[in-house]
Amino acid sequence: MAFPAVAPNASKLPYALRPKGWRLVGSIAGHGLMLAMGLGLTAVLVKGARPASTGQALVALAFLGLGAYGVYRLWRLKDPEVELFPDRLVRPGLFSPTVLYRSDIEGVSRTYTTRSGSYFNVVAAPGRGRTLIFAGSLRNDPIFADWLSGAPDPTVVEKEADRASVLADDSYGATSAERANRLAWATRITVGFSVACAAVALWLGFFYTPPPIALGVVAACLAAAYALVAAFKGLVIWLPRVGVRPTVMAAPLPAAALAMRGVLTVHLLTVDPLLIAAMVAGVGVAVLLAQRTTTSAPRLQSALAVGAFAALLAYGGGAYLDAVSVGHPDQSYVVEVQDKHESHGRSTSYYLQLASWGDQPAKSVEVSSALYDSVEAGSSVCLDHYRGDLRLPWFDIGPCKGASATSQGPLPSPASAR
Repeated sequence: MAFPAVAPNASKLPYALRPKGWRLVGSIAGHGLMLAMGLGLTAVLVKGARPASTGQALVALAFLGLGAYGVYRLWRLKDPEVELFPDRLVRPGLFSPTVLYRSDIEGVSRTYTTRSGSYFNVVAAPGRGRTLIFAGSLRNDPIFADWLSGAPDPTVVEKEADRASVLADDSYGATSAERANRLAWATRITVGFSVACAAVALWLGFFYTPPPIALGVVAACLAAAYALVAAFKGLVIWLPRVGVRPTVMAAPLPAAALAMRGVLTVHLLTVDPLLIAAMVAGVGVAVLLAQRTTTSAPRLQSALAVGAFAALLAYGGGAYLDAVSVGHPDQSYVVEVQDKHESHGRSTSYYLQLASWGDQPAKSVEVSSALYDSVEAGSSVCLDHYRGDLRLPWFDIGPCKGASATSQGPLPSPASAR
């Protein structure tokens, strides 16, 4: 169904939609707080209290940027959120307004919810404008709701088109009923496969599994996903898209679990090679996916999310693979624990502040709760240095045993002190 080129409520237009009530109060309060934080840091910097480190300077700049954004948002409150005309809508911008004509609109999505709130998309036809995202509450305005009436939901249209394509494809069965049954079975099998991969990922994430077994399970999940895609001849796909075809996107979850173990449990002494690899992988995957032709899906957000996932796999997976083989350490050290502290968020993390050792400066190291409870400030822990399978140096940390618990510095033997 085509979107009418002229709004059905043209007699009530033009109309400017501005924030009202609690939405206006919330905008003023929230953005005013950003401004206050920025001004407070500015006052501190003007008095000469310079940040002591590069990290603190970056944090200060971030908060100043937050204050500047608060100023911008407060200044924008003078403008309407959207202006409606019989044949177009206009959204004010920082430098120039964005204009989208009704004849260029492909459809309007359903309202969806994210962590930052509810939104809906006014989707432009390919090559005829830019898709605009609006707060879901704007749909409560009766004039805007009337202006949007008659617009198809692009997601529903694409799903129906994909279903029609499947039911018309002879390779999926001789009749329409056989093809629908094959699609149903593909969906059931893929859901079961996804649940199994998620369960394996949870097990690998929370329970130690010997690396050969863990890597074998990861390879089995990926191989099973490839087999499903091949067996169903395109009815099952790798990455999600708008449509009815099920995906095997859960296949990398076990690999992601091992990558998280690599991030959290492997203490690398040199992280630059893996950081570079992670950046290359993340940016490369994001750019590749951003070039995929989609209409109603939020292409950029999806590409960035998958790119971040690829970066995690590259960094954490590299760390995990580097520590797969644990032989004799190159060097062992007995290091003093200067302090210990906990960090509370969604979960609790435990840290030991270690004195300098070898060529390493004093640093805070995340440890297990068992090791954290077994040592106190002033006691010692033992560190073993290894040259990993990827030739990246890393260290293991644990309680000292025997005579090494009362000494400090490097141990004379390359054998472990534990």
